[in-house]
Amino acid sequence: MKKLNLGIILLLATINLFGQSDLKKAIDFKLYSNFDYSSKYINYGADTVNGVTINEYRKEVKGFNFSPSLVFYTEKGNSSEIEISRLDYSNKYYKKYSLVDSTGKLLNVLSGNSQKQFELYLRYEYKLGLFKNKDWKKMKLILGFSGTPFVVWNKIDPVLSTEFTQKETTVGLYLSVIPRIEYSINEKWYLDLNIPLALATTHYTTMKDENPTLPIKERTKTIIDYYNGPVSFAIRFGIGFRI
Repeated sequence: MKKLNLGIILLLATINLFGQSDLKKAIDFKLYSNFDYSSKYINYGADTVNGVTINEYRKEVKGFNFSPSLVFYTEKGNSSEIEISRLDYSNKYYKKYSLVDSTGKLLNVLSGNSQKQFELYLRYEYKLGLFKNKDWKKMKLILGFSGTPFVVWNKIDPVLSTEFTQKETTVGLYLSVIPRIEYSINEKWYLDLNIPLALATTHYTTMKDENPTLPIKERTKTIIDYYNGPVSFAIRFGIGFRI
């Protein structure tokens, strides 16, 4: 929990830095197309009796999702950006069953479930303009520092009475450094290419299994994990409009 609090403190410190800056009235609107890759190991703890450590490895690749943002400029030539990085809800259902061929009558249900998922990622980024003394009319080099709080919720409801509902909720934060290049098309429109690199990630996960045969203490598991290093990255291409 201390590591989670440390990540939140770092994010708040970044936001405070932006809040102390003098803002211009200029605001940009951006729309990104994202290609994301992330991987992580989750530690479930060790079995003190058998001396076995249980880990889980997860890898996720997502592409072509779109995310909007607003950019606010400061008097010093830097900027701050607030983005809805990911907002997604899905509800999937499947059922496997057998029929009596002659009549089409349902014989029995073999398996199936309803899977619901909700994801919300918000990004705050403070961006430093590089080489401001250069007279580059079309191109800008920028280095950004961002914090992304997120929440992911999953629920599986089985159709068979012999199986039971499972839920998983994850809240967390990851900190990134983001090198980017902006190219001006004209006075209003410009292009943005950037590659966010996640340097540290922390999350708190709660898993619930509603199997009544399990002891009450074993129906809920909680995990706190923290990773250092570039555990994920994205390639993002955006188009900006100066309002």
